[in-house]
Amino acid sequence: MAKQVNNQSQSASISSTRTNRTYVFKINTLLTIIVVVILLILSFYGGVLYGHSQHQPFSRSFSKAEHKFAIGLVVYTSNNSITINNANTKTDREYKVTKNTIVSINGSPAKISQIVPGNRVLIRVVRGKPSTAGVIIVNSKFTD
Repeated sequence: MAKQVNNQSQSASISSTRTNRTYVFKINTLLTIIVVVILLILSFYGGVLYGHSQHQPFSRSFSKAEHKFAIGLVVYTSNNSITINNANTKTDREYKVTKNTIVSINGSPAKISQIVPGNRVLIRVVRGKPSTAGVIIVNSKFTD
């Protein structure tokens, strides 16, 4: 009988050890999940802060772009220039046309000689040269 009691106590200690290991395993897993979640939250927050530091206000970027484009009706064209009338400012403005100026009429490549007075155009000026046309796009759907 002594042997049976001894075997029962050994099995009790083994189950006790397994239970402790189970609790330790569950606690370690829970701590790992908590740490990973905290790191994800901190990473997201850091990304949001970085994004805000790189953001330019819309009004500032719009005012920079405002001077790079002109929309209006063609008043006069020649091989070296195009003059348009801007309906908003009610003024005529002449732009130089160079050999590098790209001309497009309704999405197709064209020549400056194909643009006639009365066409509605969008002119993209060359950076640093506000009186030189880099791109001229003719499209009747443009509005002032």
